[in-house]
This record gives sequence, structure tokens and C-alpha cells, in this order.
Amino acid sequence: MENFNISNIDQTANLSSGITKACDICGATLDTEDRLGDAINHYLEHGWILLHVGGQSSWGPDGKVWTDTVAIVGRP
Repeated sequence: MENFNISNIDQTANLSSGITKACDICGATLDTEDRLGDAINHYLEHGWILLHVGGQSSWGPDGKVWTDTVAIVGRP
């Protein structure tokens, strides 16, 4: 594996299991709510790099804590 330098990242995209979005490259609808792994792989197939996977919590409109999985991908 070659050395990775984050300064080579030109663009990032945030994927969240709480929000369905379109691919920033080709516009394909990504089902991040049920298939976050497939959405991450979609970006990897475009040549992007997985930078981070983690959790995120927020208060939902129902007053309960909502938790989502988030991933940050970057384009070198």
C-alpha cells in the first residue's frame, strides 16, 4: 500500500444511514438508509477512498435520540 496523504483529497462526500442521497459523481440514487455499505462501495468503484466510518447521534422530532452510521469518502 502506498503512503496516504490527506492533502491529496480534493473533494469529500458524507454518507449517512439517516439520509438517502444521490451519488455526487453519476447521480445514481444511493439507498444509504438500508444499504450504507453498498453506497460506500459505489464511491469506491468511482475511485474514491474511505476516510472515516462512525456513529452520529441527534435529537429526532419525536424527542428521542436518533443514531445513524456515517461514512466520509474522499476523491484524490
